[in-house]
Amino acid sequence: MRTGFDPVASPLTADQRQTMQRLMMVFAKQAFQHAAHYAKAADRSSVTRKDVLLGMKVAALPTSTYTFWGQEDLHQQLAEMEQALLEEESDSEEEEAVEVEWTAAPSSHSALVKRMNEVEEQWEQWEPTDAMGRCFKRTLH
Repeated sequence: MRTGFDPVASPLTADQRQTMQRLMMVFAKQAFQHAAHYAKAADRSSVTRKDVLLGMKVAALPTSTYTFWGQEDLHQQLAEMEQALLEEESDSEEEEAVEVEWTAAPSSHSALVKRMNEVEEQWEQWEPTDAMGRCFKRTLH
Protein backbone atom coordinates (compact mmCIF):
# COMPACT_ATOMS: atom_id res chain seq x y z
CA MET A 1 0.00 0.00 0.00
CA ARG A 2 1.16 3.52 -0.71
CA THR A 3 0.25 6.65 1.21
CA GLY A 4 -1.56 8.44 -1.61
CA PHE A 5 0.18 11.60 -0.41
CA ASP A 6 0.87 14.22 -3.07
CA PRO A 7 3.77 16.47 -1.99
CA VAL A 8 2.88 19.02 -4.70
CA ALA A 9 -0.63 19.68 -3.40
CA SER A 10 -1.24 22.82 -1.38
CA PRO A 11 -1.02 22.38 2.41
CA LEU A 12 -4.20 21.84 4.41
CA THR A 13 -5.41 24.16 7.12
CA ALA A 14 -5.66 22.85 10.69
CA ASP A 15 -9.45 22.51 10.33
CA GLN A 16 -9.07 20.61 7.06
CA ARG A 17 -6.50 18.27 8.61
CA GLN A 18 -8.82 17.62 11.56
CA THR A 19 -11.73 16.86 9.21
CA MET A 20 -9.54 14.53 7.14
CA GLN A 21 -8.40 12.78 10.31
CA ARG A 22 -11.99 12.18 11.40
CA LEU A 23 -12.99 11.01 7.90
CA MET A 24 -10.12 8.51 7.83
CA MET A 25 -11.10 7.27 11.30
CA VAL A 26 -14.70 6.70 10.14
CA PHE A 27 -13.41 4.97 7.01
CA ALA A 28 -11.01 2.76 9.00
CA LYS A 29 -13.71 1.87 11.52
CA GLN A 30 -16.05 0.75 8.74
CA ALA A 31 -13.27 -1.21 7.01
CA PHE A 32 -12.36 -3.01 10.25
CA GLN A 33 -16.03 -3.79 10.95
CA HIS A 34 -16.29 -5.30 7.45
CA ALA A 35 -13.07 -7.26 8.05
CA ALA A 36 -14.30 -8.64 11.38
CA HIS A 37 -17.62 -9.65 9.81
CA TYR A 38 -15.74 -11.43 7.02
CA ALA A 39 -13.37 -13.27 9.38
CA LYS A 40 -16.33 -14.47 11.45
CA ALA A 41 -18.12 -15.64 8.30
CA ALA A 42 -14.98 -17.61 7.38
CA ASP A 43 -14.99 -19.25 10.83
CA ARG A 44 -11.75 -17.59 11.84
CA SER A 45 -11.13 -16.05 15.26
CA SER A 46 -8.64 -13.51 13.90
CA VAL A 47 -8.80 -10.82 11.26
CA THR A 48 -6.08 -11.02 8.63
CA ARG A 49 -4.40 -8.30 6.62
CA LYS A 50 -6.34 -9.46 3.54
CA ASP A 51 -9.64 -9.13 5.43
CA VAL A 52 -8.75 -5.52 6.25
CA LEU A 53 -7.69 -4.79 2.66
CA LEU A 54 -10.96 -6.23 1.34
CA GLY A 55 -12.87 -4.21 3.95
CA MET A 56 -11.11 -1.02 2.89
CA LYS A 57 -11.83 -1.65 -0.77
CA VAL A 58 -15.50 -2.32 -0.05
CA ALA A 59 -15.73 0.87 2.02
CA ALA A 60 -14.04 2.91 -0.73
CA LEU A 61 -15.71 1.42 -3.82
CA PRO A 62 -18.99 3.12 -4.71
CA THR A 63 -21.93 1.06 -5.94
CA SER A 64 -25.35 1.98 -7.25
CA THR A 65 -26.66 1.96 -3.67
CA TYR A 66 -23.61 3.01 -1.60
CA THR A 67 -20.94 5.68 -1.49
CA PHE A 68 -18.79 6.49 1.51
CA TRP A 69 -19.63 10.18 1.08
CA GLY A 70 -23.36 9.52 0.61
CA GLN A 71 -23.99 7.81 3.94
CA GLU A 72 -26.94 9.40 5.70
CA ASP A 73 -25.23 9.32 9.09
CA LEU A 74 -21.74 10.44 8.01
CA HIS A 75 -22.00 13.73 9.94
CA GLN A 76 -23.07 11.82 13.05
CA GLN A 77 -20.13 9.42 12.64
CA LEU A 78 -17.75 12.39 12.29
CA ALA A 79 -19.12 13.89 15.50
CA GLU A 80 -18.62 10.54 17.26
CA MET A 81 -15.00 10.46 16.07
CA GLU A 82 -14.51 14.00 17.36
CA GLN A 83 -15.78 12.87 20.75
CA ALA A 84 -13.55 9.79 20.64
CA LEU A 85 -10.52 11.98 19.89
CA LEU A 86 -11.35 14.18 22.87
CA GLU A 87 -11.70 11.15 25.16
CA GLU A 88 -8.73 9.23 23.76
CA GLU A 89 -6.30 7.90 26.32
CA SER A 90 -2.69 7.23 25.46
CA ASP A 91 -2.31 4.11 27.60
CA SER A 92 -3.42 1.62 24.98
CA GLU A 93 -1.99 -1.87 25.12
CA GLU A 94 -0.43 -3.53 22.11
CA GLU A 95 -1.13 -7.16 21.44
CA GLU A 96 1.35 -9.49 19.83
CA ALA A 97 0.38 -10.20 16.23
CA VAL A 98 -0.32 -13.83 15.43
CA GLU A 99 -0.34 -14.74 11.74
CA VAL A 100 -3.46 -16.64 10.73
CA GLU A 101 -3.92 -18.29 7.34
CA TRP A 102 -6.53 -16.46 5.28
CA THR A 103 -9.52 -18.46 4.14
CA ALA A 104 -12.38 -17.19 2.04
CA ALA A 105 -15.83 -16.87 3.52
CA PRO A 106 -18.78 -18.31 1.58
CA SER A 107 -20.57 -15.67 -0.50
CA SER A 108 -23.87 -17.13 0.65
CA HIS A 109 -23.20 -15.92 4.22
CA SER A 110 -24.37 -12.34 3.63
CA ALA A 111 -24.55 -9.55 1.08
CA LEU A 112 -21.46 -7.94 2.63
CA VAL A 113 -19.40 -11.14 2.37
CA LYS A 114 -20.55 -11.60 -1.24
CA ARG A 115 -19.48 -8.03 -2.00
CA MET A 116 -16.11 -8.56 -0.31
CA ASN A 117 -15.56 -11.72 -2.38
CA GLU A 118 -16.29 -9.79 -5.57
CA VAL A 119 -14.48 -6.53 -4.75
CA GLU A 120 -11.07 -7.42 -6.25
CA GLU A 121 -12.42 -7.74 -9.79
CA GLN A 122 -14.59 -4.65 -9.42
CA TRP A 123 -11.65 -2.74 -7.95
CA GLU A 124 -9.53 -3.37 -11.06
CA GLN A 125 -12.32 -2.02 -13.29
CA TRP A 126 -13.10 1.04 -11.14
CA GLU A 127 -12.03 4.42 -12.52
CA PRO A 128 -12.59 6.98 -9.73
CA THR A 129 -13.86 10.39 -10.75
CA ASP A 130 -13.03 12.32 -7.58
CA ALA A 131 -9.77 13.11 -5.78
CA MET A 132 -10.50 10.93 -2.74
CA GLY A 133 -11.45 7.98 -4.92
CA ARG A 134 -8.20 8.33 -6.87
CA CYS A 135 -6.28 8.53 -3.59
CA PHE A 136 -7.93 5.33 -2.32
CA LYS A 137 -7.31 3.59 -5.64
CA ARG A 138 -3.60 4.49 -5.63
CA THR A 139 -3.18 3.56 -1.98
CA LEU A 140 -5.07 0.26 -1.91
CA HIS A 141 -3.68 -1.36 -5.04
